[in-house]
Amino acid sequence: MKAKLLTLTTTLFFCCNLFGQFSIPIQPWANDVENRTLVVQLKEEDPKEVEKLQKKGLEEVEQYKNSVKEFNQRIQNLIPLYWPFKTKIEFKSKADVDLLNKTKDEHHMILRCRWAEEIKQNGRTYYKYNVYTMLLYFPEYGNSIFDYNSIDNNDGDRSPFLRRGQYIFKISMPDYFINKRDVKFAMQQFKEYIERAKTEGWPKKMSSQGFKIAECNTEKAKSLTKKTLLIPEEILTVDPKNVEQTYKASFQVVSFAKTDSLLTYDSKGEYAYYQIVWSDQLRNWTLVILDNLTGEILAENPTWDKKFVFSIAGPLIKGQPESTVTFFKTADANFVINEKHLSRLSEQIFSK
Repeated sequence: MKAKLLTLTTTLFFCCNLFGQFSIPIQPWANDVENRTLVVQLKEEDPKEVEKLQKKGLEEVEQYKNSVKEFNQRIQNLIPLYWPFKTKIEFKSKADVDLLNKTKDEHHMILRCRWAEEIKQNGRTYYKYNVYTMLLYFPEYGNSIFDYNSIDNNDGDRSPFLRRGQYIFKISMPDYFINKRDVKFAMQQFKEYIERAKTEGWPKKMSSQGFKIAECNTEKAKSLTKKTLLIPEEILTVDPKNVEQTYKASFQVVSFAKTDSLLTYDSKGEYAYYQIVWSDQLRNWTLVILDNLTGEILAENPTWDKKFVFSIAGPLIKGQPESTVTFFKTADANFVINEKHLSRLSEQIFSK
């Protein structure tokens, strides 16, 4: 989470409702995951990007090429470390992955990290959010997944109904991520929701494009009694001296920079921290609290302050009905941690 993400104002607090944040896959796909080899698609240099950067100088080009190499080095180190299933892992180029998709290979599954779009839709009015997603899918459905830039789609903005992309599972975040902490979090969610889908997912393939949001386990919040919650001072609206009057567990109010430092050297798992993720339940960005040791979500299910409403204004898409408005939104929402947020979170932690 970075301060640059914080430009608008939204108020968020936790409550004990029944649903989590992510859409689980259907049972047939979940049951087939451990029968396949995992293929991780490597990043490649984009010739158009190189050409554009050449106008700015060789240093810019070199930095870009090094970033591609660094990404591939990290992903080749971190995925084997945190991939939760006992399957063979291979790393392949885009051309190799495209061939698997083209032949609809049934012996592999693809893990891909990419910039994409998430959609929030209400009839003919929809909003698009730029996201960085880690997506797992079977090659049989690869071509249909990437027909459009949107992960979940509405037939290229033509349909009033949003359908789940034919992927197994995905995690979307507001910014490029491939560090150890983010990959650990993502892989923990892959494990939990794919395992849950074996019993909770819809049993038929015909349901593959419907959203089924898994129920959340509110009991996990109680483990925060044994953790120190790192509260970012940049989004805290309560006087730090008064936080303990509302939040009854251990905490520290620290800057974003200090948070990163504390988490990096937390080998014993003493801390929990806030993270922005995309919610399939809300179809919007949301805050969750993570266990730094395991990557588990300990508290979730926020509710929006009803006083906050996006103003509906923006360019119309040429050729689309006048009611269609498209926003390319990022995670610019400033998630405010206020007294109500801390009070509801405390209630959840100490509920009997």
